[in-house]
Amino acid sequence: MLILSLFLTFTTSACIIFIVIFKWIFQYWHRKKLPFLKPQIPFGNYPDFFKSKENLGMETAQLYAQMKKKGWKHGGIYILTLPIYMFVHLDYLKNVVEDDGHFCDRLLVGNPKIEPLHGHLMNLKGTQWRNMRSKLRPSFTAGKTKMMFDIIKQCQDCLVKKVENLGCVEVEQLCKNFTTDVIGSCAFGLDCKSMQNESSPFKIYCRKVLTKTILSRLKLTFCSIFPRLELLLNVHTIEKDVHDFFMNLAREMTEYREKNGNSRKDFMQSLIEMKKSGSLTVEEIAANSFVFFLAGFETSALVMIWTLYELAKNLEIQERLRDEICDVLEKFGGQISYDALQEMKYFDQVMNETMRKFPPVPFVNRMCTKDYKIPNEDFIIGKGTLVGIPILGIHRDADYFPDPEKFDPGRFSEENKKKMHSCVYIPFGKGPRSCIGMRLGLLESKIGLCGLVRNFRFTVNEKTPDVMPLDPGSLFCSPGAPIWLNLEKCL
Repeated sequence: MLILSLFLTFTTSACIIFIVIFKWIFQYWHRKKLPFLKPQIPFGNYPDFFKSKENLGMETAQLYAQMKKKGWKHGGIYILTLPIYMFVHLDYLKNVVEDDGHFCDRLLVGNPKIEPLHGHLMNLKGTQWRNMRSKLRPSFTAGKTKMMFDIIKQCQDCLVKKVENLGCVEVEQLCKNFTTDVIGSCAFGLDCKSMQNESSPFKIYCRKVLTKTILSRLKLTFCSIFPRLELLLNVHTIEKDVHDFFMNLAREMTEYREKNGNSRKDFMQSLIEMKKSGSLTVEEIAANSFVFFLAGFETSALVMIWTLYELAKNLEIQERLRDEICDVLEKFGGQISYDALQEMKYFDQVMNETMRKFPPVPFVNRMCTKDYKIPNEDFIIGKGTLVGIPILGIHRDADYFPDPEKFDPGRFSEENKKKMHSCVYIPFGKGPRSCIGMRLGLLESKIGLCGLVRNFRFTVNEKTPDVMPLDPGSLFCSPGAPIWLNLEKCL
């Protein structure tokens, strides 16, 4: 009885201490005199995300909507115990994302001292980030992107061939197979053949990287909030076999090309040229090839997936897009080319509307590097504060986009774009830490979609839900159920 009594006393005391600590942490924004949404122990304002009941972007959009309904211009939230300052007023957001001196860092995910693959552009801070971005920027110019066109076009040919005899297709896996082949070819110089080979090693490891469990999400969040403990405890956020696969792949490809003088017009070759000049190490080549995959595989596939889904639901828009594609290609001898794609203006409107309704990365962050006073407000964002940008919430705000659930490419006509606030549409982020590979990612999606829409008519299959949820627990705007579409070849 004594042991049981001591155990109960200890457990009760521990629970009380635990609750007291959380309640003190959750008073952070109250102490800062910033309005905040009431958090829940222990998940903060994200209980549904951590329980895999809601998508991260959607839960953030709901928080944004709550703040706006209360008439706030900004407010505080929490991810677990981490306080986050979040914008509601677009002018506040504009001031911050365009301020290079105060908000050029991000919350780090993983430590390159533990796992070298984390030493990539997206995971660097301050001077290291600036130096790496200046090294990589030439690899993403319009000229370099244009040079990769033929590589992507070869993958598109395989994509069209894959579906030409199918009457129905699940578009998520189809599009991810396409982007796997594109990224494998452009970033690593591999012919992955994902369309033909479901057991391709590259494809298998790509899936392992992006498959997240509740435990892995908690681990990533823990490491982001407590980086010193991550280093002290030597916590790994990438599975060892995955880490070794990508490290060895980059090392072997670098050695092979240097030895054989084999050069392709791809991202990997740009990195190897930088290594020859002493600008990059092999580890940095591996890390930045890895992030090229992370940034280009899922996001480009999602743009394709949601575009096909909306076109299948909106047949008039689909026909208008197909007419534009055929008309433009007729001027170019029936061949898809880089210059031909640039003339497809309605195509751009369709893709912009897709990324408004389904921004691939629906929630991004910035880290305040030195105290910043909000203009016209008696509030200072302190150094080290994490700042959240609710992209999905802004994109689906009826004040900016009336009837936001409607798919309407006309929102992005040249006339309408001139009326938009500079921060009302930011699918790739904005400011100095916006996506460096945006141009290539859009080209990849556009080439793939062009081949499909030109050759096939898509309609919604009965297996596809009438209302498509977002994937609960996902960091991306991923579909929460399979999207099956019927297709018939255009004559």
